[in-house]
Amino acid sequence: MLLPTAPGRLQVLTGTDDPLLAHEITDRDVREVLDPPFTIDALAGWTHLPAVAVDLARASGTRFVTATPISTPGGPGALVMLSRYRTLFPEDDITVFSELAAQAAALARRAAVLAEREHLAVIVESSPDAIVARTPDGVITSWNAGAERLYGYTAAEVIGRDAITLFGGT
Repeated sequence: MLLPTAPGRLQVLTGTDDPLLAHEITDRDVREVLDPPFTIDALAGWTHLPAVAVDLARASGTRFVTATPISTPGGPGALVMLSRYRTLFPEDDITVFSELAAQAAALARRAAVLAEREHLAVIVESSPDAIVARTPDGVITSWNAGAERLYGYTAAEVIGRDAITLFGGT
Protein backbone atom coordinates (compact mmCIF):
# COMPACT_ATOMS: atom_id res chain seq x y z
CA MET A 1 0.00 0.00 0.00
CA LEU A 2 1.07 3.56 -0.59
CA LEU A 3 -0.06 5.54 2.46
CA PRO A 4 0.21 9.27 3.15
CA THR A 5 2.68 10.32 5.86
CA ALA A 6 2.90 14.07 5.32
CA PRO A 7 1.43 16.50 2.80
CA GLY A 8 2.58 15.34 -0.62
CA ARG A 9 4.57 12.37 0.75
CA LEU A 10 3.67 8.70 1.03
CA GLN A 11 5.26 5.57 2.40
CA VAL A 12 5.31 2.10 0.96
CA LEU A 13 3.72 -0.24 3.49
CA THR A 14 4.43 -3.93 2.93
CA GLY A 15 3.88 -7.13 4.85
CA THR A 16 7.44 -6.95 6.23
CA ASP A 17 9.46 -4.41 8.17
CA ASP A 18 12.00 -4.13 5.35
CA PRO A 19 11.55 -1.05 3.15
CA LEU A 20 10.71 -1.92 -0.45
CA LEU A 21 12.00 1.36 -1.88
CA ALA A 22 14.85 3.53 -0.68
CA HIS A 23 13.31 6.77 -1.95
CA GLU A 24 10.17 8.71 -1.04
CA ILE A 25 6.93 8.38 -2.94
CA THR A 26 5.04 11.57 -3.79
CA ASP A 27 1.42 12.36 -4.63
CA ARG A 28 2.52 12.67 -8.25
CA ASP A 29 3.91 9.10 -8.18
CA VAL A 30 0.58 7.81 -6.88
CA ARG A 31 -1.39 9.70 -9.53
CA GLU A 32 0.89 8.27 -12.24
CA VAL A 33 0.55 4.67 -11.05
CA LEU A 34 -3.24 5.06 -10.75
CA ASP A 35 -3.65 6.77 -14.14
CA PRO A 36 -3.52 3.71 -16.43
CA PRO A 37 -6.86 1.87 -16.33
CA PHE A 38 -5.06 -1.44 -16.78
CA THR A 39 -2.37 -3.62 -15.30
CA ILE A 40 1.04 -2.12 -16.06
CA ASP A 41 3.74 -4.35 -17.52
CA ALA A 42 6.54 -2.53 -15.71
CA LEU A 43 9.36 -4.36 -17.46
CA ALA A 44 8.00 -4.20 -21.01
CA GLY A 45 10.22 -1.28 -21.98
CA TRP A 46 7.44 1.16 -22.86
CA THR A 47 8.65 4.72 -23.07
CA HIS A 48 6.29 6.39 -20.58
CA LEU A 49 5.78 3.98 -17.71
CA PRO A 50 5.19 5.40 -14.24
CA ALA A 51 8.64 5.37 -12.64
CA VAL A 52 7.27 4.20 -9.30
CA ALA A 53 5.65 1.17 -11.00
CA VAL A 54 9.00 0.20 -12.51
CA ASP A 55 10.78 0.77 -9.16
CA LEU A 56 8.23 -1.32 -7.26
CA ALA A 57 8.35 -4.17 -9.81
CA ARG A 58 12.15 -4.28 -9.80
CA ALA A 59 12.39 -4.06 -6.00
CA SER A 60 9.88 -6.89 -5.52
CA GLY A 61 11.13 -9.12 -8.33
CA THR A 62 7.79 -8.94 -10.13
CA ARG A 63 6.66 -7.57 -13.48
CA PHE A 64 3.00 -6.56 -13.41
CA VAL A 65 1.61 -3.68 -11.35
CA THR A 66 -2.09 -3.15 -10.71
CA ALA A 67 -3.08 -0.14 -8.63
CA THR A 68 -6.40 0.99 -7.24
CA PRO A 69 -7.10 4.11 -5.16
CA ILE A 70 -7.86 3.92 -1.47
CA SER A 71 -9.09 6.62 0.85
CA THR A 72 -7.36 6.84 4.22
CA PRO A 73 -7.76 9.17 7.20
CA GLY A 74 -4.47 10.79 6.18
CA GLY A 75 -5.55 11.38 2.57
CA PRO A 76 -5.57 9.48 -0.70
CA GLY A 77 -3.35 6.45 -1.16
CA ALA A 78 -3.18 3.38 -3.34
CA LEU A 79 -3.33 -0.37 -3.04
CA VAL A 80 -0.65 -1.72 -5.35
CA MET A 81 -0.65 -5.38 -6.30
CA LEU A 82 2.60 -6.73 -7.67
CA SER A 83 2.66 -10.04 -9.50
CA ARG A 84 4.77 -12.08 -11.86
CA TYR A 85 1.74 -12.80 -14.07
CA ARG A 86 -0.58 -10.42 -15.89
CA THR A 87 -3.58 -10.78 -13.59
CA LEU A 88 -4.38 -12.80 -10.55
CA PHE A 89 -7.79 -11.41 -9.62
CA PRO A 90 -10.96 -10.29 -11.36
CA GLU A 91 -11.96 -6.61 -11.10
CA ASP A 92 -14.53 -7.20 -8.33
CA ASP A 93 -11.87 -8.89 -6.18
CA ILE A 94 -9.62 -5.87 -6.61
CA THR A 95 -12.47 -3.65 -5.38
CA VAL A 96 -12.81 -5.79 -2.25
CA PHE A 97 -9.04 -5.71 -1.75
CA SER A 98 -9.00 -1.92 -1.99
CA GLU A 99 -11.76 -1.65 0.62
CA LEU A 100 -9.81 -3.98 2.91
CA ALA A 101 -6.65 -1.97 2.26
CA ALA A 102 -8.43 1.25 3.26
CA GLN A 103 -9.47 -0.40 6.51
CA ALA A 104 -5.92 -1.68 7.06
CA ALA A 105 -4.61 1.83 6.43
CA ALA A 106 -7.01 3.24 9.02
CA LEU A 107 -5.84 0.61 11.52
CA ALA A 108 -2.19 1.39 10.77
CA ARG A 109 -2.83 5.10 11.33
CA ARG A 110 -4.67 4.32 14.58
CA ALA A 111 -1.77 2.15 15.75
CA ALA A 112 0.65 5.02 15.06
CA VAL A 113 -1.54 7.44 17.03
CA LEU A 114 -1.81 5.00 19.93
CA ALA A 115 1.97 4.48 19.94
CA GLU A 116 2.49 8.26 20.04
CA ARG A 117 0.00 8.60 22.91
CA GLU A 118 1.80 5.85 24.81
CA HIS A 119 5.12 7.62 24.24
CA LEU A 120 3.68 10.90 25.56
CA ALA A 121 2.16 9.12 28.57
CA VAL A 122 5.59 7.71 29.46
CA ILE A 123 7.07 11.21 29.26
CA VAL A 124 4.35 12.66 31.51
CA GLU A 125 4.57 9.84 34.04
CA SER A 126 8.36 9.97 34.28
CA SER A 127 8.53 13.76 34.58
CA PRO A 128 9.85 15.04 37.92
CA ASP A 129 7.40 17.95 37.61
CA ALA A 130 3.87 17.70 38.93
CA ILE A 131 1.49 17.19 36.03
CA VAL A 132 -2.20 17.10 36.84
CA ALA A 133 -5.03 16.82 34.30
CA ARG A 134 -8.58 17.73 35.10
CA THR A 135 -11.91 18.10 33.37
CA PRO A 136 -13.29 21.60 32.66
CA ASP A 137 -15.40 21.31 35.83
CA GLY A 138 -12.35 20.51 37.97
CA VAL A 139 -12.42 16.72 38.40
CA ILE A 140 -8.89 15.27 38.44
CA THR A 141 -8.37 12.71 35.67
CA SER A 142 -4.60 12.22 35.75
CA TRP A 143 -1.93 12.56 38.44
CA ASN A 144 1.72 11.73 37.80
CA ALA A 145 4.54 10.69 40.16
CA GLY A 146 5.79 14.30 40.33
CA ALA A 147 2.39 15.38 41.67
CA GLU A 148 2.52 12.57 44.23
CA ARG A 149 5.90 13.82 45.47
CA LEU A 150 4.87 17.48 45.55
CA TYR A 151 1.38 17.16 47.07
CA GLY A 152 1.74 13.92 49.05
CA TYR A 153 -1.33 12.20 47.60
CA THR A 154 -1.25 9.05 45.48
CA ALA A 155 -3.06 8.93 42.15
CA ALA A 156 -5.59 6.49 43.64
CA GLU A 157 -6.44 9.04 46.34
CA VAL A 158 -7.12 11.97 44.01
CA ILE A 159 -8.30 10.73 40.61
CA GLY A 160 -12.03 11.37 40.38
CA ARG A 161 -11.99 14.03 43.12
CA ASP A 162 -12.65 17.72 42.65
CA ALA A 163 -9.38 19.68 42.54
CA ILE A 164 -10.91 22.63 44.43
CA THR A 165 -11.82 20.56 47.48
CA LEU A 166 -8.47 18.80 47.38
CA PHE A 167 -6.44 22.02 47.43
CA GLY A 168 -8.78 23.93 49.75
CA GLY A 169 -10.01 26.44 47.15
CA THR A 170 -13.47 27.87 46.77
